[in-house]
Amino acid sequence: MTNQTFRTMIKFYFSEAFKSLKYGKMTTILSFFTLSLAIFSMTITFYLWFFSNNLETELKNKFSISVFLADSINNFHKQNIQNRISEFRFVRSTEYISKETARRIFVNETGNNFEEILKYNPLPASYRIKINKHLTPKELKKFEGELLKIFGVEEVAIDYSLFYSIVNLLFSIRIFIYSLGIVFSIISFYLIYANSRYYLLSRKKEIDIMKLVGAKVFTIRLPLIIRGLILGIASSLLVVMIFNLIIITFHKIYPQIKLVATFYLFNFVPLIFGVLLGFSGSGFLAKEISLIITKNKK
Repeated sequence: MTNQTFRTMIKFYFSEAFKSLKYGKMTTILSFFTLSLAIFSMTITFYLWFFSNNLETELKNKFSISVFLADSINNFHKQNIQNRISEFRFVRSTEYISKETARRIFVNETGNNFEEILKYNPLPASYRIKINKHLTPKELKKFEGELLKIFGVEEVAIDYSLFYSIVNLLFSIRIFIYSLGIVFSIISFYLIYANSRYYLLSRKKEIDIMKLVGAKVFTIRLPLIIRGLILGIASSLLVVMIFNLIIITFHKIYPQIKLVATFYLFNFVPLIFGVLLGFSGSGFLAKEISLIITKNKK
């Protein structure tokens, strides 16, 4: 096959694809909006899934354990406590907070300087621990017990009840999002399939004529697949425009809320869904055409 022949064939297939779009304008419009709705729904599901995962990761990264030290211990004991804490494999980092640092943090967060009344600093020195793995409440309770056994440790503060309440809530939300995604995928696929089926029935006579004049199955199928891809990409571009318009409008109304920079990078997500849905819908349509032609030949 020469380059000229190849270019001619490609031109023919795309020409047929665009003709099929013009052939049934109502079917094309219906397909376009059906795909747009499906892509929009699936994109929202993806965004919800991503941001729930991102929020959970951020919460886990910010989760910390405070180990308060007795005022009577010296620097040797403090170093020993830090070494003992670091021996736990799941400990990511330890940060020493002196009594003076604790006082500054308290004043900055509350605006109250207790030293004006008490004339001394009652806040203890402490270690702030961050962990590098997800521990269950039972494991955290055990870790708390091990920390309290260390000489010089007076108290351990772990607000795991609130933390796990939020994590469990996010888990429930994510299960709902997964279920929503499955439902949207099934509905989207059905709408595309039903629409493709309608298009197939509307062109049945034309397909029969093409079959009678000896047209190959591939010659009939490929333009329809290209048609599906064109519709999928066009629909996804509409969804991208809608999402970007929503983001810009939201940013103008609430400029104080900083949107995640990667949000704009997700413009490719609707495009991927558009290509997949457009191809799958037209692919099933093309397969049905092959079955019809094969059946009629028999």
